[in-house]
This record gives sequence, structure tokens and C-alpha cells, in this order.
Amino acid sequence: MKRHLCLVVALLIPSLMVVPLSVSQAGEFSMSGLFSNNSPQSHDAHSLKTDVFADLGASLIGKHIQVTWSINASLAVAYVVVQKSDDHKDFRFIGGMNLNRSVSPSEAFDYIDLEIPAKTSTLYRLKLVLQNGTILYSHAVKVQHGLDIIAYPDPVSTTLTLSLPPQANHPFHIQIFDQLGHPVKTVDILPENARQVQIELGHIPHGLYIVLVKGGQQKWHKRILKL
Repeated sequence: MKRHLCLVVALLIPSLMVVPLSVSQAGEFSMSGLFSNNSPQSHDAHSLKTDVFADLGASLIGKHIQVTWSINASLAVAYVVVQKSDDHKDFRFIGGMNLNRSVSPSEAFDYIDLEIPAKTSTLYRLKLVLQNGTILYSHAVKVQHGLDIIAYPDPVSTTLTLSLPPQANHPFHIQIFDQLGHPVKTVDILPENARQVQIELGHIPHGLYIVLVKGGQQKWHKRILKL
């Protein structure tokens, strides 16, 4: 199940940080603790060794940024908060959701940040507030702006050419999906060959397709028409 919230990528904080959240006598969570932008001040024995956030990533979708994640454990979650940092120092609240229920590892979530990026790169992180009063911080993910792929010709009849971002020092994984989400082509590209890639599509039926490119921690999506 995928929940949509109205909101590629370097890992900056390797471990999950845990801090207690103040709880009122009535058993409700303190909103001042939930929406504060401050980071935990210590990394003590309460810090977890592993990250409960799975598949945390961010990618450009048109002019906006989509943050995606899942939770790899069954947890009783009160709130999820999305935070953003334009200066790579201070995080601010930009959105969140009220769950107040158990979340299963099979659930996927995403948030679309509708703000137009003002900097060349932006950091995002998640703040997970459990019903028992614990706050879990994710690591941060970094989105590079202005690094896009170009797919041509579009429409395409036989050979699709992809121009990949320059100065790439990592391999690229390319998949092409039909409108039902079924993969019809998969290509892996080594860094030394990651400039222009030609993909033969003459054998696939006519119609609309989605090109998904993964490089490092970044993702790009392109829609193409096959003639």
C-alpha cells in the first residue's frame, strides 16, 4: 500500500538517532518536540545500530522532488515528519502525516516537495515519532539539482539514446517499463561508458513507456513514446 503525501542521493548520517519525546499526563505527544528542527544533541547508548527506514531515496520529478521510503520493522507509529535543509546545516519542517497505528514493513510512502529548489543541492531527512514517545531520525539524503538525463528521439521507433549526467563516477542501472509496470528492457552501464547510451527498442510494441535510471543514490524518470 502506498500513501501519497503532498512533499539523487548521498548518505550523510550512518546511524539512527533516538531521543525521548515528552508525553503529557493525558498521554498525548508534545507537538513542540515533534516539530522542532533541532537534531539530537548526543549519540549515546540509546542510539540504534541499524536504520528502520528502508529504501530511503529522493529524485527529481519534473520541477519537484519526491522523497520515498518504507519502514523495515513493525512499529506503532504516531507521526512521520519530513524535514529539509537548504544550507546542509539546519533542518526545517516541511510536511508530515498523522498515522497513530501500526505500520508493517510492506508499506511504502512518498512525499512530494512542491517547493522549487533554490540551491544546487538539498538535504532531506525523516523524523519518525512512535506511540511510546520515542523519536527516530533517519540519515539524510542529498538531491543534486540540474543533473538530468536526456532521452531522444522521442517518439522513438528503433534506437533510444540516453545522455547521462557528466562527471559520473558510479555505474548506472537502466530499466524501461510498460504502462502496466512490467520491465521490458534492463541495461547496466559502467562509469567509463556512462556518457551516451544507445538502447535498441525495435522489438517492443508501440505505446508509452517509462525509463528509470538509477545512478549512485539518485533516480531519474523519463516518459517516452514508442512508434
